[in-house]
Amino acid sequence: MLDQVYLAPRVNQKIIVEKSDGERLIINLDRPDFKDRLSDNLIKDIAEQADISDNVTIHDIIEPSSCITIPNNAGILNSKNNRFSLNAAQPESLLYRYEVTKKYTDRSPLAAQLIISVAYGETATLKSSITVTNSATISGATKLPDEGLAELNASLNASVTYTYEKGRTFLGPSKGYTSRQYYSTRFHDRGNYIVRKINRITGNVSETYTGTYGEPSLQDPIVNWSRDIK
Repeated sequence: MLDQVYLAPRVNQKIIVEKSDGERLIINLDRPDFKDRLSDNLIKDIAEQADISDNVTIHDIIEPSSCITIPNNAGILNSKNNRFSLNAAQPESLLYRYEVTKKYTDRSPLAAQLIISVAYGETATLKSSITVTNSATISGATKLPDEGLAELNASLNASVTYTYEKGRTFLGPSKGYTSRQYYSTRFHDRGNYIVRKINRITGNVSETYTGTYGEPSLQDPIVNWSRDIK
């Protein structure tokens, strides 16, 4: 993990991340406007996912608003495997309703997803499309009734997807490196939730369920980047 990192002045299409011990990571940008679209925290997150000796390039910055979204109310988020189930929740009864309170704690990058690795001197073409998905996750909801789970699910940001289309080409690294690995990094907003089961007639809370959540960040884009390996 990088410690006491500071960012050197952003010059041309390069960003230099330097550690306190003098080691440097040069992050190249495919487009000059990327400099104004990358926060310092986001740059540090990418730097932590890449080896400090690697040559790193940011190729795409995909804002959540430009991604395809999958509304969470299309299914129920299964807390056991964090997958969507298309089995709609059935009403528990007409006596109770559920109220969800979320408290944001922090943001965090998810593990970088490897898309493809290309050797020096080679060009690779995707034979099929690859979709990167950023979906919500929850924990601690195993005892939550279906209606409460549906309410919690609906309170989370919709899943977003980005697709590398079939036929897209990827270039290998420049001389001095053996391969170039292409990655996609997604970001989560994380926090705690409380789901209250409330009697519709009396207004009393009969049960309380708590846990943690992660949902696709609305403040951070999906970042597609690569690193060159010696």
